[in-house]
Amino acid sequence: MQGMIMFVRNELKKNSEYNYPECMVKEVAEIFLKVGAGKRIAVRTEDDRIFCFSPDNGVVFGLVRNPNYTNAKRGIIDVKQENDRLYNEIKSFAEAPDDVLYNHNIYDEYMLLTIDEMIEELGRMNERLGGQIKLNDCDIRSTKIKGNKYYRVTFHHDKAYSQTSSRVEAVFGHFVRGFTYIFKEDAFKANKDQILACVEHKATEFGKDTRWDITGVAYDKKKKGKKGRKVARKQKEEDV
Repeated sequence: MQGMIMFVRNELKKNSEYNYPECMVKEVAEIFLKVGAGKRIAVRTEDDRIFCFSPDNGVVFGLVRNPNYTNAKRGIIDVKQENDRLYNEIKSFAEAPDDVLYNHNIYDEYMLLTIDEMIEELGRMNERLGGQIKLNDCDIRSTKIKGNKYYRVTFHHDKAYSQTSSRVEAVFGHFVRGFTYIFKEDAFKANKDQILACVEHKATEFGKDTRWDITGVAYDKKKKGKKGRKVARKQKEEDV
């Protein structure tokens, strides 16, 4: 253990601009030992945290927080900024060979997946969270951008439900907790059954038109005539 602590301490000093307390160095060393030999580990450092992840598939091995620092801006969603950011990401995504675009809830960066990688990701999430991740029928939504149709699919789990707000759905005026993935139309339609087989698919009171008010009461968006606030000047939301 002491040898690993010394190795991590030296690597952080050489490759990071931040001066971390010894307790963080020890936690990172413990993550390295837990992952074990034979697996590649990459480290990304920020002022208030250290990420340990696989450079091969992006799986996060551990997140170590700095007890002496808190970034007050982290977790705040600026809708206009997110709209511009998402629009730029969608432009690149449209030309990429990948099938899925998503915002990583830890890195807060947009990343790409193929369908096969997406199915593997759902399996890892089920294993990590201890049970099937959930998908409400009303959390499958579509949007059309520059003539291309995409599906926005937001998964959630009881363990993670209260921790993560969807930045993607915030762009469309929806306060939704969960993990939103954007699928290209053909990829989603061709693999929908396979995706649903990986999750607990739940029918809600009003189906795809179910929405909840601020108190948590469900309502029919069509009968109430209430739709998501369309803050995105370049995105267009549709019914699935």
